[in-house]
Amino acid sequence: MEGLGIAANAIAVVNMAAKIVAQCYKYGQEVRKAKSDIDTVQTEIIILKGIAESVQRLLRGCNGDRLATSHQLQTAIAEALGQLKKVDEKMGLEKGQKIMTRFGLRALKWPFKKSEIDGILGNLRNCGQNINSALQVDQAAEILEVGAGVRHLELLSQLPVAEGACFGSHTEDHELTCLPDTRVDLLQQIQDWVKDPDGARVFWLNGMAGTGKSTISRTVAQRLDDDKMLGASFFFKTGEAERSTLSKFFSTIAADMVIKVPEFSTAVKEALDKDAGFLKRAPGQQLKNLVIEPLMESQKHRPDHPIVLIVDALDECGRDQDIDLLINLFTDFSVMKVPQLKIFITSRPEIPNRRAFGKATAGSYHPVILHELPEPVIEHDISVFLDYRLDQIRTEWNCIVTSDYRRLPSDWPRQDRRRQLVEMAVPLFIFATTMCRFIADVKFGNPDDQIQDVLAYGKTETKSHLDSTYLPILNKLVVGMDADDRSKVIQKFTSIVGSIIMLETPLSTESLSRLLQVPRNHIDDHLMMLHSVLSIPTSPDSPVRMLHLSLRDFLTDTKNKEATAFWIDEKGTHADIASRALTLLDRELKQNMCNLSSWVTERSSIKIETVNASLSPELQYSCSYWVRHIQHAGDMLVDGGLTKHYFRIWDVDTGQCIWMLEGHEGRVIMVVFSDDSTRALAVSSSGPIRVWSVSTGECIITIKDYAEGVIYGFGSSTPTLFVSGWFAKPFEIWKAEIGEFNRLSVDATVKIFQTNSGECVQELKHTRTITSIVFSHDSVLLAASNDNDIWIWNVETGECVQVLTGHGSKIHHMAFSRDSALLASASHDETVRIWLIDASNDHHISKQTESRAKLTIWDAMTGECKRVFTSTVTALSKDWSLILVGPSKDSPASPQILRVDTGAPVQTLHIDDPVVVYAEFSPDSSMVVIITRQNDTPHGYTTGIWLVETGQCMRVLETGPSHMPALFSPNGRLVATSDESYVHLWNTSDWRCKQSWTHGTLPLELEMTFSPDSTLFASHLKDMLQVWHCDTGKCLLESNYLGYSRACAFSSDSKFVAISLFLVTRADDQIRLWCIETSQHLYTCSFESGSTFDRGRGLALVPGYGDLVRFTPDGSGLETGYGVIALSNFPPTQLNNAPVSSSFSGYGISPDGVWITWNGHRLLRLPIQYRPWRSAVHLTTMVLGSLSGQVTILRFTSPPPETAS
Repeated sequence: MEGLGIAANAIAVVNMAAKIVAQCYKYGQEVRKAKSDIDTVQTEIIILKGIAESVQRLLRGCNGDRLATSHQLQTAIAEALGQLKKVDEKMGLEKGQKIMTRFGLRALKWPFKKSEIDGILGNLRNCGQNINSALQVDQAAEILEVGAGVRHLELLSQLPVAEGACFGSHTEDHELTCLPDTRVDLLQQIQDWVKDPDGARVFWLNGMAGTGKSTISRTVAQRLDDDKMLGASFFFKTGEAERSTLSKFFSTIAADMVIKVPEFSTAVKEALDKDAGFLKRAPGQQLKNLVIEPLMESQKHRPDHPIVLIVDALDECGRDQDIDLLINLFTDFSVMKVPQLKIFITSRPEIPNRRAFGKATAGSYHPVILHELPEPVIEHDISVFLDYRLDQIRTEWNCIVTSDYRRLPSDWPRQDRRRQLVEMAVPLFIFATTMCRFIADVKFGNPDDQIQDVLAYGKTETKSHLDSTYLPILNKLVVGMDADDRSKVIQKFTSIVGSIIMLETPLSTESLSRLLQVPRNHIDDHLMMLHSVLSIPTSPDSPVRMLHLSLRDFLTDTKNKEATAFWIDEKGTHADIASRALTLLDRELKQNMCNLSSWVTERSSIKIETVNASLSPELQYSCSYWVRHIQHAGDMLVDGGLTKHYFRIWDVDTGQCIWMLEGHEGRVIMVVFSDDSTRALAVSSSGPIRVWSVSTGECIITIKDYAEGVIYGFGSSTPTLFVSGWFAKPFEIWKAEIGEFNRLSVDATVKIFQTNSGECVQELKHTRTITSIVFSHDSVLLAASNDNDIWIWNVETGECVQVLTGHGSKIHHMAFSRDSALLASASHDETVRIWLIDASNDHHISKQTESRAKLTIWDAMTGECKRVFTSTVTALSKDWSLILVGPSKDSPASPQILRVDTGAPVQTLHIDDPVVVYAEFSPDSSMVVIITRQNDTPHGYTTGIWLVETGQCMRVLETGPSHMPALFSPNGRLVATSDESYVHLWNTSDWRCKQSWTHGTLPLELEMTFSPDSTLFASHLKDMLQVWHCDTGKCLLESNYLGYSRACAFSSDSKFVAISLFLVTRADDQIRLWCIETSQHLYTCSFESGSTFDRGRGLALVPGYGDLVRFTPDGSGLETGYGVIALSNFPPTQLNNAPVSSSFSGYGISPDGVWITWNGHRLLRLPIQYRPWRSAVHLTTMVLGSLSGQVTILRFTSPPPETAS
């Protein structure tokens, strides 16, 4: 009514103002002396009238409804009307006029005194200003609301949403809700649960297929939405990729809550601004960051207001593990802490659901079994539904028929028939809804005839309710057909409908036509009669969907294989879809279809509009899901012709296809070249192995004697050719060094074939299954193993000439030297053994050596291994001329100082304590600090200073019982040590303690760094960085963080310090930069730990990779294990206060170790065996160390050559 008041008052103001203006005009004509005052009042009235007319126009505008509710405007308009009434009352001509008859003339007297005019004018002006002010406030509110809407859109754009999963989405437009007078008691029970603050947090409504769970969910969602209590909803659905997994579940829930709960959006935005990386993390982390924490914050503003999450059809979430996880999360204690949060879940009573709820905390959920409700209740609800729909069907039919005799009578169908339909339907609502669609479908004919067909199935002994639900509809497709036509229709049905119900996500009839290679009009014609069971849109570009999952249950149930011709072979259909998808990919996929500027462009940076414009929906589907269909097909693919029975050979330099080699009886599953690239060996899924000539394209030999399930191969050391083809499953190519090929055996037999003739020349017997095998380069010997021993055979005679023993664990790699005189074997016992073959001694072993290498020195220019040192503790001098190798528990010898280039000993240090735990050389290599420990005293450590020249201990430093670390300053004048409480600085001139600082942490958690000029000292702990002045002992910088420091570095001028951190609160890495003089924090580079590289955020350090950070020599950037980070606006100056920013510069390694990069952009993808566990980059040289112990040194040109786009 307030809105009506504003409109009415505005009209009244306009009318009253017009009346007063007319009166002023009359007064101006009669009262000459007051003309000036009259004109002034008239002008203010006209202004106020214009303002009121503006309000009228705004009320009639698009924002009129919102304006009509403004309390401030209502007050201002009412006040203006009151002022005008006062003016009108005083100057009204009926009351205020004075008739002067003394001279016989009628005259008017101006009713206001001079002193009253100013008050009147002030009041009128105030009224106008108040109205304008109210309009401006509303305008500001409108602007703020628009701004909030924009922020909402920005926030929603950051949250990945599963299309169609939320209540009210366009896919739910035609879905039913419960009719009035149905599900009354159950809906009331749910409503009571929502409002009960002490009730269980989770309501689990479980029921078998077709009992109406989703309809109830939609009804509950509608009622909660009307009452402002619906927080969010997610309707799982099989056959819709985004709605059948957890990949977008929590982000969809969050996006829905942003729309429905205004207070929620602020908390979600803060969470995303703080760390958007959790969108890719585990479901538990997403629940915490996207739902729980924002809800707890938003509920502070509405503590007594329930908020409900609806999760429908949880059983249609694809993986059992995800179902179990989601139930565990929702019944967890952390969820129960959120005030007034309720979760409504529906599902079938499948084992994963029952098992997960069975493990939940007692009282955390309230179960209701839908199909166990009293049968009279279910019968009543289905009866109400059928009465409603049948009356609708009668009305719709009578509207479209023109002849009276075809009209259905008002009592159609008779009560006995209604009764029969109810009895057939109980307890499945899906039967009632599907039958009503069938009866209403005019393409089948008169509804009365359709009812008779349905009732006829009720009189037969069908195996299940689903038979009665779907068979009347499906049999209509073939009624009256002969055997041939019937077979053709059923074949179309299994192909078209079978594909529709098996697709991972729905496709339109247009896309189905191109995928299945079936004309679209054939698909449309076939689907014309299936509107009762499928959602078939009128647009050819909209997807076709199942109306209910029970259709697939019925069609693929193996019990129905003999009962109905419409049965669909699930595995066979998946195999057919996979085959058609691969055919489509082979036919339509082209290089760079999206016209990308670089071939290493990240998928996340390609706009979806670009993908949609470049790749058709069916092509995108095939790319995404062909593997899934292969998995579902299982063994149906073995001889299904899924992959090619041929392969192609390409020239790498020209890109031309040299040969397409055909003739294999099965699909080609593996191809490998000989060393000289003249022959190609191809293995197929069935039929013989064929060896092809690369130069002529002829099959030069066919090998039929082979066993299934084995792995073959002969390798090429210089492969100038490569093979392209499809592979159904992973395989391994085992390289041999000659024209013969070797086989990994599953039956403890090694067979050797001649590739020229195909003849099996030897069959070698082993005691166990062979997994590691290699030929000598002269083809005389063959070594094989699957355990700790190596068997050596003579290839020509087949004789086992030696069994090599000595490894303590399984052997995983072997290799012969080029001259076949040495055999190297690597074992899981962490040793590499070199075996010397004595050709004059019948190839018996005359010598073995064992290496437990701990430090290897490589020549970075040539890649040559210069020297290997074995020790548990090793220290290198700064000039790399000396190395200290220390003893271990198992090696009581004294530590030695050796020359790196020759390995010759320089000094032997006679140390009483047998265990050396740490050592470091002084900058000039004249001294070495060594920390030792007694075997029987785990906390008894000694820090000693030893002279390299004499080998004597010149000083023992008095420190506490610690062992890490000790450090020389760059000028060699100071030594830093630490114990459990303090850091000590010692003068090397007199070995007196110069400074001591407390650090309050365990010594193992402390790292120390000197500045280049040795004037500053940094101690960085697990949670604190401190920078001290070495002379004054003053702390110049202190910074705290919740994380672990990995590395610290000073700039060359000692003015800046950088530190690499791992933040435990966010599982993220950071590099932080400070100015020491001002203690100003200049720069932070944040990145997800271990994640793929994010262009917008900078460097990402995998845990363990962030232990290198230092300034470049010119101070313009930071060197890391992944390359150089160039700093912009650094160092800051008084003239340039712009924030410090960063970008990659030069060569580097991507954070995931997969790519070599140039200026932060992907350049070269590394094979798996070369991907580093540790890496180092300097200018154009790169060193990669893998977990296997392999070290790779690479050198590049600078800049790199242009890469192909």
